Amino acid sequence: MTTRRSIAWILLLGLTLTWSAHVWAQPALRARVELLAPAPNRDALSASLRELAAEAGVSVEVSRTDSIDLPAILAARAPESEGLLARAWLRVVPPEALLVLSDQTGERLLLRRIDVGDALGPVEVESLAQILASSLEALRLGGEIGVTRAEVTESVTRPAQPPAPLTRQDTTAAITRPATTSPQQAAPARYLGEIEVADQASLWSARERPQHRVSLRGVLALNRALHPALVLEVGYLVPNVVSRGDVGARLEGLALRAGVSLRGALGRLSLRARLMAGLDLLHVEPRLLNPAALQVRPASWTQLGMLELAAGLDYRVLPRASLLFELGATLDLDAIYVVERSGGAETTFNPYRLRPFASFGLRVALDAP
Repeated sequence: MTTRRSIAWILLLGLTLTWSAHVWAQPALRARVELLAPAPNRDALSASLRELAAEAGVSVEVSRTDSIDLPAILAARAPESEGLLARAWLRVVPPEALLVLSDQTGERLLLRRIDVGDALGPVEVESLAQILASSLEALRLGGEIGVTRAEVTESVTRPAQPPAPLTRQDTTAAITRPATTSPQQAAPARYLGEIEVADQASLWSARERPQHRVSLRGVLALNRALHPALVLEVGYLVPNVVSRGDVGARLEGLALRAGVSLRGALGRLSLRARLMAGLDLLHVEPRLLNPAALQVRPASWTQLGMLELAAGLDYRVLPRASLLFELGATLDLDAIYVVERSGGAETTFNPYRLRPFASFGLRVALDAP
């Protein structure tokens, strides 16, 4: 590892750890959940509730109960203090699940009736946990959920409506506006910021050592079960020397990228993919092993168009920090290096047009404003 590369890593990791220290230093808010669910799925649902809520910055206390009575919940007035962010009741009796979530004041309630089908499988368990975790995150970030207690009470006296099928998009139980009149209506999803620091090693040719790129990425992610995101990246191309015969070149520069990514969470593990396009601003410094035989042009900058596709894994090690690993390829549109001799032009370095790479790094999720 070169001195410059070490300095770049220290600076980027220092910035990331500064942000993450601020995030991790925040005291965890608490919520209490009363759960009624079939025995075969109860433990898995409890674990998923705790895990996804922790990822949203909320510590959940799950207690089992033998009865959840909706009229009794609506008639009772929960105390405002208790140090709780929210209280929730989740009754899962296939083919329907009932979720009631009360904010800290007890004056606003979110009521959801969800069709889970005849068999409660891993997908339904995770989806139910994600609905509750997303709502808790909305409260933690200062938003409102559902409607007033009076509106919920009025709505349950009306003729029952058929429950909506449970889909992946139902996992976005986000902030609703005070003007919302139906407790079944879902609000727009919330956007979250993320920072990624990664070291990417690309294979430019079979004869040369890998080209390293230390990158800082800013990610604007949509908080859904599948997380589409906008990605902006700036990277430092670590100096590398390529050569052939009596000529060579020292390569160094910047990589600028913009694109989109998609990530799907499976507990602590997430699958990820991204498509990026941009430029490499490359400083090329020709070098001679036999200066008497040839003359070279002065060092100069060149711009190269790039297209990248990557896929990989995230593994969450802390509530808002994940390790990431990717495999992918970069398509270089026009890079070739030649030297002029008396007999004509001779190629000195012809890198792969499609360059495979591996990338390893750290992702930190940040609070939305």
